[in-house]
Amino acid sequence: MNILHVDDEKDILFLTKVVLEQEPDTNVVQCESGFEALEALQEISPDVILLDLMMPGMTGEELFDEVKRSEPVAKVPVVFMTARTTQDVIDRLMSAGAAGFIAKPFKPDSLAAYLKSAVEDSRNAAQQTKH
Repeated sequence: MNILHVDDEKDILFLTKVVLEQEPDTNVVQCESGFEALEALQEISPDVILLDLMMPGMTGEELFDEVKRSEPVAKVPVVFMTARTTQDVIDRLMSAGAAGFIAKPFKPDSLAAYLKSAVEDSRNAAQQTKH
């Protein structure tokens, strides 16, 4: 599984990379800003994007909007990992197509399983759309 993780907190980036790359066949590309992530998306094809909501320069929501408008990554599931988990924010982003939310602080032992589930759900939805 190829994961693009975008977060401005270096400690979170370090922890998620350590945790996720313990999983077989998992590669994590990390970016510290939305702008850096847009550049990375020109070169990589992630299976899932793990995205912080509150970042300077370009917020996670702004990056999400850019991703959803850009082929071929528009169909890549986006999971937000954020400390800002008010119901109105969750509802708005889920309605816009987010694949899920993980609250910070997160449980490292369940992170990979959650992301795998988001990828599988996205693939299943794509298969149903083709039929």
